[in-house]
Amino acid sequence: MTFSDSASAAVNDGTLSITEDVAAPDGTIEITGSVDSGSPTTVTFLIEDANGNRDYISKSDSGPDTTVGSDSFTTEIDLSNLDTALDRGTATVKVDHRDGYIESDDSTTFTIDDTAPTVELDSISEPTSDPIVEGTVSDKHLDKVEVAIRDSNDNYYDGTDFSSSSPNWRDAQVSSGDWSYDTSQINNLNDGDYRVYVRSTDKAGNTASYFDGPDYSNLKQPFTLDTTDPQFNNNNINKVSVTDETDGDGKVEVGDTVIVSADVTDATSGIDTVTVDAADLGGDSSLSLSLDSGSTYKEKFTVSDPDVGDGSVSLTVAAKDNHGNTATESDSIDLVTDIDSVSSLTIHQDFIGIVKDENTTVRVTADGITDPQGNAIVDKDTTLRVGGHNYDVSVSSGSIDTEINPEEISNSQSTGDVTVELTAADSGSDTDTVTLVDEANNLKEGYQIEGTPMDAESVDLQYTNSQMRYDPTDDSWNTNPDLKTAGSAYYIHGINNSARIGYTFSDSTEERTRHLYEGYNLVTATPDLNDRSTISESNELGSISLGTNDKVYVSMSATNSISNPDEMDFEVLSSDMAAYQGYYVYIDSGEEYGVIKDEQYDP
Repeated sequence: MTFSDSASAAVNDGTLSITEDVAAPDGTIEITGSVDSGSPTTVTFLIEDANGNRDYISKSDSGPDTTVGSDSFTTEIDLSNLDTALDRGTATVKVDHRDGYIESDDSTTFTIDDTAPTVELDSISEPTSDPIVEGTVSDKHLDKVEVAIRDSNDNYYDGTDFSSSSPNWRDAQVSSGDWSYDTSQINNLNDGDYRVYVRSTDKAGNTASYFDGPDYSNLKQPFTLDTTDPQFNNNNINKVSVTDETDGDGKVEVGDTVIVSADVTDATSGIDTVTVDAADLGGDSSLSLSLDSGSTYKEKFTVSDPDVGDGSVSLTVAAKDNHGNTATESDSIDLVTDIDSVSSLTIHQDFIGIVKDENTTVRVTADGITDPQGNAIVDKDTTLRVGGHNYDVSVSSGSIDTEINPEEISNSQSTGDVTVELTAADSGSDTDTVTLVDEANNLKEGYQIEGTPMDAESVDLQYTNSQMRYDPTDDSWNTNPDLKTAGSAYYIHGINNSARIGYTFSDSTEERTRHLYEGYNLVTATPDLNDRSTISESNELGSISLGTNDKVYVSMSATNSISNPDEMDFEVLSSDMAAYQGYYVYIDSGEEYGVIKDEQYDP
């Protein structure tokens, strides 16, 4: 088909159109339309804006930028070639099928746009992995928003890696006036410094980008990508160090000062905060450490009202870099807390001998030993007081199970009932009571003979259930014998092998007559306990003159007990008599008298 001058070959009404209905004043428009039969060789276009600026352009089917089909045509017009530039706004295109414009066969409109889009680069999300670049854009004829990413070596990302020396624009996502670019699309986006550039283009080809001049300087923004956690370093100390400033013994208690230090670095974005959770020792749960020197952060706090019991306490230091990456390290210190409460305390004897006790150790136990917060005391040395004497004992896992030597108690300590207690415990804690005696002897299960060597103010018994003494005057057993008078002897029955007898002696000096009757007289040795524990038969019997048939017998069961006193075997005395040793003096006929001098007992 060719254009001709035939009047019948007019451009069909309503078929004239512009492919892109927006253009810049110096842009290009593409016009299409259809014609009637006939072949015009030239058509003329009238282009004018709303302000009357106009120009005429003739197009021939043999000219450039024009194509013709059987009944249609397409042509391009370069607006920069117009004699008069068009103003911004609506412009009209009219077409006449003749060479030279006379009247319009058809017409259409398009928009002249000479304004670049309004675009903002608002933010880059916290760059810890794949940051999102975001912003806003507005333009009635917006075409696209693009970004270019430049690394610290001034190379641009080209879709594969950072190897381009000039911007390589990547399409951003645009929706309802917002745009974003997800950097997860970028290969080899490693930790480091980057710059983002933004470019926005409308359909008229107007652009707004950092490279378009100083008015667009806000369309560049740097960011640092940091995906690596802070680093704790060994700097001649542990990565984290928790130490006792008060006395440097590695243990702390309430009132002591604790120093927490850590050497921390972050090569990319730098350290934001370093904190320690000191709540277990009564400090802040997020106590900030301050930069002390180099890369060492340090802070101190006072132990007060701990949340945990004594023992090893671990404190955790947390470091956060400027992009939110975190790392933690811990160190421990021993907490020694005060004893506050004791739920039960027992001394496992009813009485103990402070001058002499055949039990050189006496068991003491305690349970439920806690600090003021109710936590079990794990490991602590403390003081156990028995009367006026203090023993060093150890608490383990809230309990005590120890042995004390009763003879360590001063001989000047008054005898009688005393309190057994932990000195550190509060007034509501459990205590126990024990009786202090001068001397205490162990008994065995069953019957045995025991004697009182010096006058006693009191005699205490433990785990016994009967005492008796043979009376030769009527050949009977006295079931309530005298236990306090010097020289008295008696059978005593131990319930078990924990049976004991304790003596608190008189501090007076007295002489008394020993009366021996015909028959078997049960008595005991009376050595002066102040300087000896045995006495010879001659000194023991004194002025008593035994006849030929008179004898002194001692039990052959001196080291063993029996179930029935009638079954006890005796033999003639052949050695000195020991304190507390009962024996029989057999008087064949008549009665004998002697003198017992009871010395004043001196502890």
